[in-house]
Amino acid sequence: MQLTSSDFDKAKELAKSWQQEIHHRRQTQEKKFHQMMQIMLKEPRNKLFLIELLDQSFRTSTPSRVADQLEYLFKKYPNRDLFSTFERLLITLFRRIGIYLPSISIPMFIDYLRHDVKALIIEGEEHLLTQHLQQR
Repeated sequence: MQLTSSDFDKAKELAKSWQQEIHHRRQTQEKKFHQMMQIMLKEPRNKLFLIELLDQSFRTSTPSRVADQLEYLFKKYPNRDLFSTFERLLITLFRRIGIYLPSISIPMFIDYLRHDVKALIIEGEEHLLTQHLQQR
């Protein structure tokens, strides 16, 4: 069987209609994820920053250590454009006030971060990981 240019055109139209349907059904969280991915692909330093941010945020359970590492990363990677206006406000508040109250600010930061990246990263605590694997 030989395919014709008409067959290719039909296939392209079908693929296009599927993409449009996917776009319309995409949830808000998924849209946010895809926007973040586009930003990271546009600027590779955003990806490096995010990887280091996630690594340092979950490396230790000592809030003051996490706070110090976050401040280091915010200085190392200034003006990252992958944050929303609200998130930039939270970062400013953390850098001005939260860094001095790590026992309060870091657990809040970690909770926010976990919620924000749950579509990207599977939680590694044994019971959560086991639960996730069983669901799959």
